Amino acid sequence: MKRVLSIGWPRLFVVASLAAFALSGCSGGADTVTNDPTSPPTAGPAYSGPAPASDDVQAFRINFWENIRSEGRCGGCHNAGGQAPTFARSDDVNAAYQQATAIVDRSTPSQSPLVVKVAGGHNCWEADPGACATILTRWITDWVGASDGGGRQIELIPPEDVRDPGSSKRFPATAAEAGFKGVYDLLIAYDCADCHRSSSPTAQSPFFASENMEEAYQAAIPKMNLNSPENSRFVIRLGREFHNCKNACADDAEEMRAAIEAMANGIPLNAVTNTVVSKASTLYEGTIASGGSRYDRNVIALYEFQTGSGNTAYDTSGVDPAAHLTLAGRVGTDFEWVGGWGIMFKSMTAKAQASTTTSRKLYQRITLTGEYSIEAWVIPGNVTQED
Repeated sequence: MKRVLSIGWPRLFVVASLAAFALSGCSGGADTVTNDPTSPPTAGPAYSGPAPASDDVQAFRINFWENIRSEGRCGGCHNAGGQAPTFARSDDVNAAYQQATAIVDRSTPSQSPLVVKVAGGHNCWEADPGACATILTRWITDWVGASDGGGRQIELIPPEDVRDPGSSKRFPATAAEAGFKGVYDLLIAYDCADCHRSSSPTAQSPFFASENMEEAYQAAIPKMNLNSPENSRFVIRLGREFHNCKNACADDAEEMRAAIEAMANGIPLNAVTNTVVSKASTLYEGTIASGGSRYDRNVIALYEFQTGSGNTAYDTSGVDPAAHLTLAGRVGTDFEWVGGWGIMFKSMTAKAQASTTTSRKLYQRITLTGEYSIEAWVIPGNVTQED
């Protein structure tokens, strides 16, 4: 899943996407404080100080300062008489701007000392510090983008952890070489041939129960995982989805897992030579392009699914009130978080829904112009409908 963007005002983002951080900011001796995420932020005091001295200060005020100067956010400590730096002071926006420039990285907003400090847990107003860091990054990006006249730019952050690639197993060319007969016998015993055979009156592809074992083997390869037999589609289909079980589904699934494992144990490991690859990283450790120079300044709801755990997908648009999505069901059974930032729905009851109170902002902002667009990057869980 990737980033969602829309065209028109206001905009809605619905996504699964990207970000990164590093270093310190907001210095001082105060302890790290975690705010109550259930308490909505209160607006900062009415401003009666000097007018913004430049267009950049005005952009700073509109896109960043007004969002962080309330007591529930940075204004509780970093005010005119409080802890340095006083970038959230409400008496002089120009003075606040001068303080903020020292803790903001205009070229790479996600690497700003302020963002990194909050990402580490400092005074986050949400339950997830990563969500606060993403929101701050968006406010800084909106400020800098308004001044520079550009959209969100791509930020490439190299992976920190790379390692030598390990060995893996590959499917042999023929069923005999693979030792497929044990799995094949189970497929026949489970009456899979009633459907998954080309000569069946109710034939359904793939034909992994074909009377020709070689044909069955080739069709079965995508359904078997040699490195993690328990994750094989055959096993999941029986054990989790209760499809066409001959006996107790859990027993059939375990029998199938054992058969695939026995087959895998007979297949040798294939070592990777250093002439093929140099190093390796996992999907979670890979480089994610955060952005794409897309104009997204009017987004009113954005879901990037960066948290990676729990039952909440945070709205990181920075537009209050945040319309966080509650993920219905159980992790692993009804939905699961996936790499590259996203969620996978696994059952008919799974859904992601915001409360009627917070999601009302969508109605209120859309009715101002009668214009909106929704964009989502979605990967279908099954593109062949073979099951």
